[in-house]
Amino acid sequence: MKVVPLGFTTASMVQAVRESTIMISTGSSKLDELLGGGFESGSLTEIYGEFRTGKTQLCHTLAVTCQLPLAQGGAEGKAMYIDTEGTFRPQRLIAIAERFGMDSAAVLDNVAYAKAHNCEHQSELLVAAAGMMAEARFGVIIVDSVTNLYRTEYEGRGELSARQMHLGKFLRQLARLADEFGVAVVVTNQVVANPDGNAMFAGANAMKPIGGNIMAHASTTRLALRKGRGENRIAKIACSPVLPESEAQFSRRWASRTRRIKRLGGTRGMGRDDERGSDATTLRARARAKAMTAGVVSTTPPALRSVVEEKTDENNENRPTHARR
Repeated sequence: MKVVPLGFTTASMVQAVRESTIMISTGSSKLDELLGGGFESGSLTEIYGEFRTGKTQLCHTLAVTCQLPLAQGGAEGKAMYIDTEGTFRPQRLIAIAERFGMDSAAVLDNVAYAKAHNCEHQSELLVAAAGMMAEARFGVIIVDSVTNLYRTEYEGRGELSARQMHLGKFLRQLARLADEFGVAVVVTNQVVANPDGNAMFAGANAMKPIGGNIMAHASTTRLALRKGRGENRIAKIACSPVLPESEAQFSRRWASRTRRIKRLGGTRGMGRDDERGSDATTLRARARAKAMTAGVVSTTPPALRSVVEEKTDENNENRPTHARR
């Protein structure tokens, strides 16, 4: 049981407590720098963005990095993963564990997973989570995503008030777990189109996170993700009590390279430069160039090749005899 002071204290004592805060790495140096070291323990961090911006991939990475030692940006604790969208994949944890040189079997055993089927079940899982955290050390609680079930169970403006009240209680439970057990709480959130007329002006955000002010006030730090060029993603600090509003660009290419190397039978100890050299497209291009040098491969497509051959035969027949010689 944690003793909570009911009276006033000094700012120096608060500062002393804040010095023990653990920052859990995101797996990206640029994103860690943006967040001041990583995801903060004892607080609630919200990650929102449209589909395929990397929210779930960040959650999978966090479920692995929280098990790292403190010196390596971890929390030396287990991960608790509440899934509401059905996007949890253990094979992603295995790939991420291999990237950090960790035992994949031990990593999977240290992740407590639960699938939430409705809003009531989602809240009940937090009661079970509190009992588990009282018996073992956990570093992070992940909810992906926190508003998915609320969007389908509460419909229309008539149920908006009930939805917001239930969502507020759930977020309050998460905040209490973060404060009592010192774990980092990370939730993902979906977005909707912003119908505000100001969205037509340059620089205005056309998307806004679900949950309204209830979600905004419950989150300590809000991280907005959006798509960049190719596999690049752009993260922006939308709200934080200490971090400035700034952006950082990071890439998810290492994940796709890991999958390609595994299909090609690559070694585990390869670095980033070796991964680029083992890209499937690069290997095929090199093999094709080598075959072309040996004169065994034609770059002309089969359909076009037949047309070219027929045209060549026709020109040879119409050419004068002395020209052929």
